[in-house]
Amino acid sequence: MERPFLEQDEKAWHDMREVNRTDKRRRIQLIAAALFVERGFDAVSVRDLADAAEITQQTLYRHIGSKHQLLAELHRSVHEDRLARFRRVQESDLPARAKLTSLLREGFELAALRRDEVLLVRREAHRLEEPYRTSRLAGMRELEDTVIAILNCGVAEGAWSKADVWMGRMIVRGILNDLPSWYDTGGATTHQVLADRFANFVLKSLEAPAETLPTKRSTAKALAR
Repeated sequence: MERPFLEQDEKAWHDMREVNRTDKRRRIQLIAAALFVERGFDAVSVRDLADAAEITQQTLYRHIGSKHQLLAELHRSVHEDRLARFRRVQESDLPARAKLTSLLREGFELAALRRDEVLLVRREAHRLEEPYRTSRLAGMRELEDTVIAILNCGVAEGAWSKADVWMGRMIVRGILNDLPSWYDTGGATTHQVLADRFANFVLKSLEAPAETLPTKRSTAKALAR
């Protein structure tokens, strides 16, 4: 006589199904990110995704919904990963200079570990539909606030001036935004070494004598000429 499931057996079976479902969903996401980066979002059809994942289109829809939902989910996943990394640095007991270096290390590591996804987020953000577009903008503000908080720590410690926060924010934003477009994970230089080199550049810029650096107002005037 077949033994009926015990309660814990049912829970274990359910948990195993959820793990398998999550693994399959994650596999589809990785395949999709690689295809979107290689061909472009518009050039990849649902059939292309299903064929690459070796599943039916019906199964694909069950796991990811539409292409735009998949893109939004990839954006959300990358954003949450990046924000968690940045907040962990912000909330650490490190001095400001070390925090800034750690922030860039986290950004470079994310680009190294999730290159296709990070590059996709950079390239195809304009494809997001509402309400995902609005939530993306809110997420960008969260990241920016974290960077500013770390830079303000340096002001409080006397490492650089308040006037340097704007410049530091712009430099860090530029480095991390452009990183996916040029960073080669197969290159000879590791992401840790690259991050430290860029951090050294940022710190030297922040700590340079104030009279040698453009202010926000003077830069705006120069650009307006």
